[in-house]
Amino acid sequence: MITLTRLNGATFALNDQLVERIEANPDTVVVLVDGKKFIVSEPVAEVVEQIRQARADVAIRSAMVEVVEHPGPDLRLINGAEQGHHHRTTPGSAINHDESGNDPDPARKSENKPGHAKEGTSWIQ
Repeated sequence: MITLTRLNGATFALNDQLVERIEANPDTVVVLVDGKKFIVSEPVAEVVEQIRQARADVAIRSAMVEVVEHPGPDLRLINGAEQGHHHRTTPGSAINHDESGNDPDPARKSENKPGHAKEGTSWIQ
């Protein structure tokens, strides 16, 4: 955002990303991408410098953002135990499977097939 001054002295903030061009006829006219125009008291060079500073500030701040290489899964269990489903997989736990990849627990047989959930159970997909 940049701060500009109307000819009547009122200041306002303007999203610098919406500026298409700046004209001097002889007043400074800021033209937005949607065609809206603002006549301001600042000279063209000052408006351009404010836009440059605002965009440089965004670039500097974005370089300061911490990037997390391995944020972890974006999965969560919903609607589980509240509806009487007592089998819960907690973070760090796993369901054991036999060599063929099947769950040996017959109580969970229908849970191993996509689209075959018992009423009141939850799924992480």
